[in-house]
Amino acid sequence: MGKSFIHGVNQQERLDSDIHWLAGIIDSEGCISAPKKHSVVLTIVNCNIDLLAEVGSILRENELPYAFYFHKAVVKGHRDSFTICTNRYVDSLRALRLVQPFLTGKREVCQLAMELSQNRLGKWGCPFTSKDKELIKAIANKNVRGIQNPQRLYVERIIPKIKSGLHGDMQSTAEMTVPSLAWLGGMIDGDGCVSMTKAQAGWCPRIVIANTDKIIIQCITNILAIRELPYYIGVKHRPPHKSLYSLEISGIKRCNKVLPIITPYLRTKKRQAILMQRFIDSRLKKGRGPRFTTSSAEHYMCERIRGLNTRGT
Repeated sequence: MGKSFIHGVNQQERLDSDIHWLAGIIDSEGCISAPKKHSVVLTIVNCNIDLLAEVGSILRENELPYAFYFHKAVVKGHRDSFTICTNRYVDSLRALRLVQPFLTGKREVCQLAMELSQNRLGKWGCPFTSKDKELIKAIANKNVRGIQNPQRLYVERIIPKIKSGLHGDMQSTAEMTVPSLAWLGGMIDGDGCVSMTKAQAGWCPRIVIANTDKIIIQCITNILAIRELPYYIGVKHRPPHKSLYSLEISGIKRCNKVLPIITPYLRTKKRQAILMQRFIDSRLKKGRGPRFTTSSAEHYMCERIRGLNTRGT
């Protein structure tokens, strides 16, 4: 896993790709917080131990200490979860400095947390200043769930807005930030789903990324638009909670265009992507006639993908 997942790159390019992938994981699965009377905490929680093993490997390679926790599932049928976090100001500051240039949705809260960490270095046990309290409140407001707080202390970045979740309302890519493919790989590993859906016409491959942050969805569309890759954006309004934006790529021909580009940058969902590509290759070889007749090999690939995506024990 992980360390040699892209062939033909030198050591520095591999290290850079690791950091971009980690930034994608933090944007999708991470939380940057400042609990009261505690230091800044960078937390990544997931039920996939392989994903956190990759995160831990990158942190160790960059000499960043972290804590690892195991949480036993309390609901029958649910998976156990795992947590990686940095607990000290100095450790959090080093980790945030490493990924901050490559973050998208969590870049603002990262900058606030870095400023707070910098202010608190060497002041453990000292009272919080008014500036520290403002930063802690701003970080909490940034992380609030549900409808966004209108009294946030931070300033919104000026970015192109998504209107009604329709890709026809997207701004020109020249005005947008375009993250790396490694960052996209981290987003798919964290918040994405590589799956096979069974319909009347047969099995349909689907790649879906869902998130409540419009900035993140916008950045993903930038990556796809520059490479002229097809996608569909939907929005689900859930008052009083934040709206959920989903980016979907479905169908054999569409997924066949996307998979060769993103598969080298996937880690925990790479097996699903490889199986999906094999299924697509098998279908395309059949031509137009009996292509919807599922062979036993194709059926096994689909069931294997569904098995890898199964929740619970």
